[in-house]
Amino acid sequence: MAIVNGRYSFLVLAVIVLSSLGSSAVVTNSQDWVGVQAGMQYADDVGQDPYFTRTGDGEAVINDLPIGSDVTVLQSTENAFLPNLDAQIRTRDYSLNETVAFDSTLELIPEDVQNYVVISSDRPSDVIVAGPLANSIDGWVVVVDDNVDAVTDEIEDANQVIKVGNFERSTNEALEPFVTESITAGNRFELSNQVADRVLENTGTESVKLSGGRFLESSMFTESNPVLLTGSNSLAEETRDYAVNNSEIDGVVAIGAEMATVAEEVDNQADSVGDDISIFVKYGQATPGGSRQVQALSLFPLPESDMDIVITSAQYVPEQELFLATLRNPSDTDGFVRNSIVINNSGQIEATLEDQSPRFIPAGSTQVFRYNLSITEQEALSSQAEFTTSFGTDEGNLNTFVESTEENVFGPPRILPISTVSIDDNTQADIEAVSFDRSENRFNVTLNNTQEQSFARISIRNVNVDGLNTTISSPLEQISASSAENILLNANLSRDDIRETGQITVNTRYGERESFLINTDTATARLEVSDSGQSFIQENTVIIVLVVLVALLIAYLIYILLRTDEDNNS
Repeated sequence: MAIVNGRYSFLVLAVIVLSSLGSSAVVTNSQDWVGVQAGMQYADDVGQDPYFTRTGDGEAVINDLPIGSDVTVLQSTENAFLPNLDAQIRTRDYSLNETVAFDSTLELIPEDVQNYVVISSDRPSDVIVAGPLANSIDGWVVVVDDNVDAVTDEIEDANQVIKVGNFERSTNEALEPFVTESITAGNRFELSNQVADRVLENTGTESVKLSGGRFLESSMFTESNPVLLTGSNSLAEETRDYAVNNSEIDGVVAIGAEMATVAEEVDNQADSVGDDISIFVKYGQATPGGSRQVQALSLFPLPESDMDIVITSAQYVPEQELFLATLRNPSDTDGFVRNSIVINNSGQIEATLEDQSPRFIPAGSTQVFRYNLSITEQEALSSQAEFTTSFGTDEGNLNTFVESTEENVFGPPRILPISTVSIDDNTQADIEAVSFDRSENRFNVTLNNTQEQSFARISIRNVNVDGLNTTISSPLEQISASSAENILLNANLSRDDIRETGQITVNTRYGERESFLINTDTATARLEVSDSGQSFIQENTVIIVLVVLVALLIAYLIYILLRTDEDNNS
């Protein structure tokens, strides 16, 4: 276990003392993170120690409880880990106060709550920064999913409602009449900084927590120290600057042993600028009964994507002075990557190659990224490529680094030898036109392939879908030689989406081989909307209306003539 500034032992002692004081406990029995965070708030509200089930093994949570505790069980009716947890507790040395069954976490909110912090269930890590904010205003965190009507009923008479993070447009519109303040940002790191500002303003605390955003821990909902989000094995630049440069902060507590490397980065950065910040890593908790033994910290996992990035090769093309980095996304999730690559020749830095912005990498795809590099073939072969590659499912949240292959190193760089390669690829596929067909709900991208048959994949960024910035992409397409092809990308955009979508960026990656799309073309333009796919009725509305009017007029004239004949005959 690494020691940061020699301060681990002080922190562990504090955890032991605090953990042995409780004589009453609330145990949340739920497999759902929303239920667990609500249970922690409930425990804090009634002044009892929070616990939660983490597996289907009842012994795990029961063994965490101090002997002789008075226990209240909060049991999810649909997502309980252990249907008979209360019965197991009765058979042990505990007093079971009551079992509170809940269908919705809204049922656990005390009647006297007047302040709320509202987040979206689509962004679970937002709950980590929302917890301390709710504590600082004596409020409650409410998670919105498909329960928006019930949430608006809950908050309609509130004194204060703070909306944190981004929401779909329909949810925003339902919440807006009740919201007194909104906190949003371009990525989750900036969001946690903005929320931290608000908490520091409310509380005057001088200490912050540091979290990778992957787990819930009870102090996030029982204390008012703001939580800064960063990567699980990386220190986000925004988080680093906030923690080190903020004069109000003199202590940082990293939550979980996995954050030790990140904590060291904060410490090193603080030392480099002469800032005296105390750095702690909270990695354990006391065993029940006042023992001085330490057990692993109780953490509840938040949902996260299965996205991963594999760096498969580093190649140099001497004839064209190109460096090629081949990356693979083996997961079922689209994502973004950003490379910083140092070309290291036995300690001599030949070059540093960097992406200026994140690059899109679709699920299940292999992408070749090219960089200009002017070195000799021999220099390339005697060098190695040191990759600092961050990735994530959102271009503003690249919260994980590709790890080193070295033992016990949980961050970058990933080091690969450089090989040389020759390329014979004469494809040329340019983006000729881009438009959105409103009637068919799809983009139409025209590629002009002036050379040999090629394979291409298209992505369109900065598309507004239900109020959220989105990137859409096509599957791999085969383009015939010397032809113009229309590539269709489905996108269900409402009129509001079309109005709110400004400039879009269209990128095509193409090449002779489907696994080696080495060439690119990019176009940026305002969204152009067409109605080329209108139905017959849409296309001929005026004609149809005229025909109907003429038919009605003829029918009316016939009616008049018939009435006149009847009158004459009578």
